[in-house]
Amino acid sequence: MRQCVLCEQSFTRASDFRLLDHIGRNGLVRDEVYELELMVYGTSARFLAEKKIGINEKKEWIDKDCLHVSVVMEGKLEALHFLMSLQHECKLLAPQELKKEMLKIIEEMNKAYSS
Repeated sequence: MRQCVLCEQSFTRASDFRLLDHIGRNGLVRDEVYELELMVYGTSARFLAEKKIGINEKKEWIDKDCLHVSVVMEGKLEALHFLMSLQHECKLLAPQELKKEMLKIIEEMNKAYSS
């Protein structure tokens, strides 16, 4: 360390501050909540059947290769990362907003890899 400056100022936390108001149930930061409904196929279905993926998750086997999943996730970025990690073995049924966002990302990826 080459230089250190200390000051007389001190931090005082507001009396009504509650950490739980800022921390998410599933992640570090409280964010917008997304209720996802999707069909997951193949290897990803078998993997997700055994893994905790979010809040209030419900999983139901449709057949031996297809898992219907309903789950609540906090944060658009977390939800999109999760969905994109499933690649072609996932079909998002809801919400429509994320379906449009995923399509936009996929189109941009296609452009990036087509040239």
